[in-house]
Amino acid sequence: MENSSVKAWSEQDDSESSPSDVIQNEHSESVINLESDPLTNDGISFDEMDAEDEEGKKVLQGRMTCCLLFASIAASLSSLQYGYHLGVVNSPASIMKDWYKVSFFRLHGVHISDTMTDVLWATSVSIYAFGAIFGGLVTGWLADNIGRKKTLLLNNILVFVSTALTSSAKYVDVLYLIIIGRLIIGFNCGINSNLVPLYLTEIAPINYRGTVGTLHQLAIVFSIGAALVMGLPYIFGNELLWPMLFVTALVPAVLQLLSLTFCPESPKFTIVMKGNDNQAEKDLRRLRGKCDVSKELAKIKEEAAVAKAQPKVSYCDMFRAKYRWPLAIALILVISRQLAGINAISFYSTSIFDQAGLKGKLPALASAGLGVVMVLVTIFSAFMVDSKCCGRRPLLLSGLAGCCLSLVLLTVSMSFAKSLESIVLQTWAGYCSVAFVVLFIIMWSWGIGPVPWFYVTELFHYNARGRASSLASMSNWTSTFIIGLSYPPLNDWLRQYTFLIYAAISAATFVFTLLAVPETKGKTTDEILHEIKSNPLHKVATRFKIKERLMLDVGGSAGRKGGGKQPKL
Repeated sequence: MENSSVKAWSEQDDSESSPSDVIQNEHSESVINLESDPLTNDGISFDEMDAEDEEGKKVLQGRMTCCLLFASIAASLSSLQYGYHLGVVNSPASIMKDWYKVSFFRLHGVHISDTMTDVLWATSVSIYAFGAIFGGLVTGWLADNIGRKKTLLLNNILVFVSTALTSSAKYVDVLYLIIIGRLIIGFNCGINSNLVPLYLTEIAPINYRGTVGTLHQLAIVFSIGAALVMGLPYIFGNELLWPMLFVTALVPAVLQLLSLTFCPESPKFTIVMKGNDNQAEKDLRRLRGKCDVSKELAKIKEEAAVAKAQPKVSYCDMFRAKYRWPLAIALILVISRQLAGINAISFYSTSIFDQAGLKGKLPALASAGLGVVMVLVTIFSAFMVDSKCCGRRPLLLSGLAGCCLSLVLLTVSMSFAKSLESIVLQTWAGYCSVAFVVLFIIMWSWGIGPVPWFYVTELFHYNARGRASSLASMSNWTSTFIIGLSYPPLNDWLRQYTFLIYAAISAATFVFTLLAVPETKGKTTDEILHEIKSNPLHKVATRFKIKERLMLDVGGSAGRKGGGKQPKL
């Protein structure tokens, strides 16, 4: 008779291996039976799976059509909000903080100190990411119940509400409208940052998945650059016109309402969530042009049948054995893209350049130049991410190594700029600091910036992809909030040595990527999960987990009942 505690344990865990399977196969290469691998959904052998995947990949390949390109660009207009509101408060920071002091006095009749002003400003900057955390949490539900396209369209309502608040704050002299408006637009961008990559991944053929997916990151860096340029004193970054910086956010919202409305919904959503095969076929024909879509449609229906046969995946399920290791890879990469220090640069680059020794209008001009660099490098990365000579993993490794090196060099140059007595040498050290910030932007935009979002969607089957995207979005925005709120006090305490913290995080992520992150370019989800399962780190973690649980549960039960032998492990 099967031990009751063993039965309970096997029902609780996502792995389908029973304890007896583990004990009988203790001398095999892997502790878990191949046929009951928690990362796969059935008992198909990997030889059969590989043969099916090769045929499936040919079916899922397609060409770049006008409709696909138009839909991808229209959806990516939402990503412009994400980047724009990251950078929009950078250049006019000093002007807006001066207005904060005046507004606070008129509201409360009290003069506030520079420290209190910095606290209010840090709150205004970071509250954007705080709102995005909650936006990311609800995205999965909205995407599955309303639809990918409709959610993106309806989300623009929040842009209009936020713009009304932030652009009118100066004229009604209420600084808190800036904070409330940025909280609302943060919620909007939390939804966008999750939903746009999901929509792009689902409408793109497998051979253009990387190129199309990079449009999301390209839109983000383009809008960061646009925000920095428009924040120059010659344009809107002055005492009179800074409210226009927030009005400009209406442009992509209006353009998306006029364009995405006429684009198709994700065929995968239409089949899997709505069960409308006819509409999905029409949408797929529009996206693929003259290509025969019958085989791809059959493949999607097959995936839909599998998805419907599987139980719904909850957030708790994402932390069980079946999804835990892929989720760990995705979340570590997403969090690391923020903790590498990019938002310290995006939010505060003007003050960083000022701290490095640049004078006058040079800090604002240098910040604007960063946006141009980010756009150019991201465009180049878009071509490399699916190229035969590169892929996701090489971009990650080279980008992380470059980020670490540039941050260390930035720390050294900023230290020299403060300690050297010669004004000429101080000036050159300041210019070197600018160069190393540019190098950091290049390496971040090359690798750790755009690539992690591919892993979020590529490591999971359809039924878990929405939950994974929501968790990744929440993690991304939580780390953004932490960086935005923590950089000013850290900078006051450590000054230029703050960047060594970000350098250490980049180095640690490099080691993790080298050891644990697979290449996903041109591979199906089953192939990727097979490779993850074959990784020695996954084998060690799984072996330790199962043996530990067996010793606790089986042994503990035997001890309590006073009978039966503990299995020898």
